[in-house]
Amino acid sequence: MGDNGYRLEPYQSLASTQDYLLVLLKANKDIHKLIIRAEEQTKGKGTQGRQFISNKGGSYQSIAFFDKNKNLQKPYATLYFAIALAKELVKKDINVKIKWPNDIYYQDKKLAGILAQYAKKHLIVGIGLNVDNPIPKNAISIKLDLAEVNDLLINACLNAYEYFQADFDLVKNFAAFDYLFNKEIEFHTKTKFLRGLAKGIDNNACLIIDKKAYCQGHITNIF
Repeated sequence: MGDNGYRLEPYQSLASTQDYLLVLLKANKDIHKLIIRAEEQTKGKGTQGRQFISNKGGSYQSIAFFDKNKNLQKPYATLYFAIALAKELVKKDINVKIKWPNDIYYQDKKLAGILAQYAKKHLIVGIGLNVDNPIPKNAISIKLDLAEVNDLLINACLNAYEYFQADFDLVKNFAAFDYLFNKEIEFHTKTKFLRGLAKGIDNNACLIIDKKAYCQGHITNIF
């Protein structure tokens, strides 16, 4: 049992820390503030069904929170965790940005990814961060001790959970880390491609392009 009541279960290898927590949830186990961490994932999960490469040397974990007060099922849950993580990294003089909707960027390259799911009255959040693992060309890692990064991530997750209980100004806090702000982007919805200037987010964490907000879709290019 850790501080703030969290529990940590470390594993050498799992298919997916996210899926492992979901299995425990379906078996009606108590998973509130349970952190599942793996040294590597063989089938790590990213957004939109993509695989998240998770080789040894990185920091990979998922944490679950029981939705006791019915306030965790939010469209902006991922950004709460991204903001909390960005704040922890800045304390280490690692000046990161957040690329909407779920990536942490450092020096214009992807450092970490976040995946939030809501199931059976639980919010389950997975975070993967590059440390001393092999990375693709469009990614970057940080030269901190892995144990230090692991602790930093726990702090970020617990802080993010507190954001749900407080009067948290999402738009203002996100703006401090907005990687896309005033960049020209190409955006793909289910029905069309758009091109325009990113202008932050609204109160529902929808991306504002020019003057219109889009809650669904993905960025296909940044110019």
